[in-house]
Amino acid sequence: GGQQCAATTNLRAGFSLAVICLFVLTVTGSCGILGAWRAGSMATCSRSVVRKEECVYTSCYCEENVYLLCQKVSQKADTSEKYDEHGPEMLQVGSHTSSETPSSASAERPRRCWAIWISNKNKQVAVWCQQKANKDEPVFWDYHVVCAVAEGEGEEPLVYDLDSTLAFPCPLSTYFNQAFRPCAPRFAPSFRVVDASDFLSSFSSDRSHMLSASGSFLAPPPSYECILQRARGRTSNVMQFVDMRDSSVPGQIVGLDGLLGLFTPH
Repeated sequence: GGQQCAATTNLRAGFSLAVICLFVLTVTGSCGILGAWRAGSMATCSRSVVRKEECVYTSCYCEENVYLLCQKVSQKADTSEKYDEHGPEMLQVGSHTSSETPSSASAERPRRCWAIWISNKNKQVAVWCQQKANKDEPVFWDYHVVCAVAEGEGEEPLVYDLDSTLAFPCPLSTYFNQAFRPCAPRFAPSFRVVDASDFLSSFSSDRSHMLSASGSFLAPPPSYECILQRARGRTSNVMQFVDMRDSSVPGQIVGLDGLLGLFTPH
């Protein structure tokens, strides 16, 4: 989700999905969410929660792609699960419950998951290493949505970005150093970090933000029904999540340094 904004190039309609997964560590001393990383923990791709081909992806609907990824991660029973050649079954869209019983490994290493929204007051965020970019230029999105999952003990978090040209998955430090570089203040990112449980219970979209003035979709919508929280009396709140000044939806608002402070030792 998120339109590509006009910057140094002509305005082009485009949207981006970024899916981020972080794997949490044992807290040692005074640390952020992830505690202290183990030295030499860069080679962690074998611990992927999901493989790229397993992700549900609809171009231009990153918020829904991330919702489904958060749902998939939250419903996995065994945090030490290793995928076989067939992979796990696809979860039912819109389901928030699971009949699986947490394993002892899950109890010892509880998984944490977040949805992270990226935007700013100008709704123009510079993101590098995106497939839609020209060479080493950034893409300017009005918003970008990512998913973060933390798991494990003493390993650096991994980042999953389906639209990135970086490795999939990519170590957190590498990803953020490459994807968010020094730029003009108007293009600097702000982040809304939302616990997955809060996101799954509050996010609601009728996809109206994807309609043009004439009422046609700016991009073909997903084939499944809209994710609507009718039981909770909610309609669509996509743009409330995008607006970093809006407190009607959950999430902690931070800048880039604040985000890294949440997920790295300090």
